[in-house]
Amino acid sequence: MRQLCKEASLRKDTKFLARASQKIKNLDLTTLNVLLRSFTTFFHLVNKAEQLEIVRINTEREIKAKKRSPRSESIAEAVYQLKQNGHSLQNILENLHKLDIQPTFTAHPTEARRLGLL
Repeated sequence: MRQLCKEASLRKDTKFLARASQKIKNLDLTTLNVLLRSFTTFFHLVNKAEQLEIVRINTEREIKAKKRSPRSESIAEAVYQLKQNGHSLQNILENLHKLDIQPTFTAHPTEARRLGLL
């Protein structure tokens, strides 16, 4: 089912979508429930793998970071680049004080997971 849906998405071909739709229509409730739980678990695992990969990449970047080549995409790199481009500490501080940073808290539905599942 996953492969069929993937093909439908990749090929933008309605015949694959129709085949997937027909297969789903023919499933009994118990099998459909198992299928939905399987997809849910699959996507939770994919999301967890992606989170772990992000941690791995950031850890690797931190290990490789040096004073003259700070971790990419970090505040340290931004400060280093500003200094390299001739901005003074005073100029940077003046601009930082002008910033109005306000955190925004959101809850994405895919992030709401039962502790038992995690």
